[in-house]
Amino acid sequence: MPILCHIDQPVEGARCDPLGFFVEGWIHDDQGGTDFEAVEVVCAGEKIGETLVLSERSDVSAALGLPAGARTGFQILCHALAKGQPEISLQVRARRGGESRPIAARAVRPIPFDYRSTHFGHLLDRDFLPVVHREHIYLSGPSQIEASEECQTLIEKFVGAPPRRLLDVGCGLGAYGRRLRARGYDWLGVEMKPADLAELARSGLPHRKVDGETLPFPDRSFDAALCIEVLEHIEDPVRFLTEIRRVAPALVVSVPNFELAPYLWFYKATPWHMLEADHKNFFTRWSLRHLLGQFYPRVEVTAYGRMPMDSREGTPLYYHLFASAGGIA
Repeated sequence: MPILCHIDQPVEGARCDPLGFFVEGWIHDDQGGTDFEAVEVVCAGEKIGETLVLSERSDVSAALGLPAGARTGFQILCHALAKGQPEISLQVRARRGGESRPIAARAVRPIPFDYRSTHFGHLLDRDFLPVVHREHIYLSGPSQIEASEECQTLIEKFVGAPPRRLLDVGCGLGAYGRRLRARGYDWLGVEMKPADLAELARSGLPHRKVDGETLPFPDRSFDAALCIEVLEHIEDPVRFLTEIRRVAPALVVSVPNFELAPYLWFYKATPWHMLEADHKNFFTRWSLRHLLGQFYPRVEVTAYGRMPMDSREGTPLYYHLFASAGGIA
């Protein structure tokens, strides 16, 4: 009599991520019971997962009239290196006496996106074997290449119409500089990272190298300053803002929104940007308003950048806080 087997998950034709998916079901042999060495999953002739231990399935035991404690259930975490294939065929095999024989099959559709191509994608490569340490995970990402449309709109709304003299503190690669200059603003970026300074020079954007402590400009040289995703990195924000206030009577700021933490706790999730190693400050709208209020008489804080996931109740969550401070249009 053949070995009985049923694959519960995935169902036929289901979509799955080939880099990590479960194959679940049950197996039983009326002649040999459940004394299998292993249950394996094979794809394109390659073993992509196995289990050496079966579990009790009361529903199967009741259906087959098996004694209490009979172990028939299997759950196998699989990793198939399928890429660009519209369908992959899975084969469940039973191994006994050193021999592996096919007992069930299932066809599934792999998702088209390969997550090995993303940040930290090498962690999904089964050939990557080193133990990863904290310093390998909590990194500082590259400077922003593209400007946020929402942030760009907020900047223009709060600094007023061009021409305005704008100082972009920690301008990175000048993502906002290109757009603001095209709109007619008198924009100047300051930066301290050598790689970003080299790119600013290559792109022809006006910029100055700074030491991170002082700004080499006379008092009130600019109408407004921009600090886009910078303030969270600053060791001494009071000293930093004192120097900005000296050269510009107005300021706009964008920072990660730490108010997300209580909402995302239920998902056991953390916003990606907050994992950067050199984030020293974490802001709520109240702490940001209080800090800026020490330097500017008028502070307004809003939020932007709706996250792709909502709260448990379906209410929207926003990734960034945006503040305007001082005598801004």
